[in-house]
Parts: sequence; C-alpha cells; structure tokens
Amino acid sequence: MNKNIPAQSYTNIGKILQKQNDKCSNRKINAMGSVDELASFIGLVCEHLINENQRVDIIDELKDVLERLFDIVIIIAGDLEQSMLPSDAVEVMGKRIDDMTLGFPHTLNFPLPFGSGLSASYINVCRSVCKRTEHDYAEFRNGRDDGGVGIWLNHTSDYLSRVSRVLATSQVVTTVITRTGYGEIMVDWVREIVGGIMKSTTDLINRIIG
Repeated sequence: MNKNIPAQSYTNIGKILQKQNDKCSNRKINAMGSVDELASFIGLVCEHLINENQRVDIIDELKDVLERLFDIVIIIAGDLEQSMLPSDAVEVMGKRIDDMTLGFPHTLNFPLPFGSGLSASYINVCRSVCKRTEHDYAEFRNGRDDGGVGIWLNHTSDYLSRVSRVLATSQVVTTVITRTGYGEIMVDWVREIVGGIMKSTTDLINRIIG
C-alpha cells in the first residue's frame, strides 16, 4: 500500500466480507463483480444518450436502474440479511416492460446486435451482461429468500431488450436486422423442456402411487 495515500481511500469490500464472517466465497465476489460490471455499462449508455441528446425518459429510467444495482451490491455484501430494494421495484420494472411492449407488434424474430444504431448496440451489451449477472446472482443466492432481487434482475434483462428496440426505432436506421425463426426455435426448446419436466413429474407421481 502506498504510504502517501490515506487508507480510507481504498475499497472497504474486504472489510465488509470479513465483518460478515465471510471467507470471500467465489459466488459472492462473482455476483458483486457482475452487478458492478452491469452498472458500468449502463452508465456508459447514459453518457452516450446524454451526448447524443436522445430519450431523456430512458436516461431517467436507466439512472433508477443504477440506483437499484447499487442497492443490490449492498444486499449481496450483507449476505441477503436485509433487502434494500423498494417494495415496488419489481412492479415498477414490470410496468415499464408492459408499456414498451405495447408499442411494438408481436414478433418471434430475434434482433441481431448490430445494424440498429450505436445506442441500441450498447444496450444489447447491457442486456447480455444482465443475463450473466442474473445467473451469477442465482448461484450466490442458492434458493434463499432475497426480497425479490432475483425477479428484479430477470425483469431488468427483459426491460433492456425492450429499450434496445425502442432506441433502434427512434434513430435514423435503414433496417433493424433480425434473425427470422430464432424465436420459434426458442419457443420449441422451452416447450420441449417443460414437456420433459411434466413427464418426469408424472412418472414420479405414478411410481409413488403405485
């Protein structure tokens, strides 16, 4: 440590982990790092939108997302002992998704992450990082009650997908490139998984009854 720099200027995350009698588990560190990475990319998007004078409404919503992400870092550091999310956080995010969805026709096509403008591409990066963050957080949570944090992260990735479409259509772009049929493949894949789960459950019940 540089003796010329006050000790207080260094990160206190290590102290937080030690205070919680935590052995710096990889799951906790991965979850906190992923949330921090997502916040950094969303901050980049905000700066870009501000510089381009685009969608003040979306900038305000993304700033709210940033506040919730910092809440989640604290929640993870505290090992889920206390939820810092507002009680209506999940409901608010769900309403944003619904409001944006109403503005688009139903489609199963998957937008490719290019050809729709720089803002939409930046948001697509945020969306993919959010999906990984959701996975890393689920690994850390390990089924424990978390006050809706996992649900909020899941909604946020859907929200970012909608924001990407909004930004793509609000810019002067010739074509929003899509991969036709990808959505149908995903739907069939989900149906196959659900069908397999239901069959396994039915077989198990029959064995128990029999």
